[in-house]
Amino acid sequence: MKQWKDHGMLAPRTGMIIPAYFSPKPDDDTVRQLLWMTLADTPYFYRPEQTLVVVDGDQRTARLAREAQERMLDGAESTFGLLELPENRGKFGAMAAGISQMIAEQPKLD
Repeated sequence: MKQWKDHGMLAPRTGMIIPAYFSPKPDDDTVRQLLWMTLADTPYFYRPEQTLVVVDGDQRTARLAREAQERMLDGAESTFGLLELPENRGKFGAMAAGISQMIAEQPKLD
């Protein structure tokens, strides 16, 4: 029987892709809170450079994600990566673009 790998074995070999797109409906403060709630705990599971937020064609979301990067970098050595797509490709397209970029930049990840 194959042995299950625990998080300690998997974390150095995997990464997290987070697609991000917010409609114009929620205000900036709501989007900031939602981004922060999504990202604040990721360093407990992955090194920051193993987390990539893919903004799916929305300039406002990209701006607020950059703010979140700055906030997370305050006092830290690194923060999550950010890929800003020029157009909305849908969640699957965002995930595919994020996976491609992460593997290209970090080939040691599975």
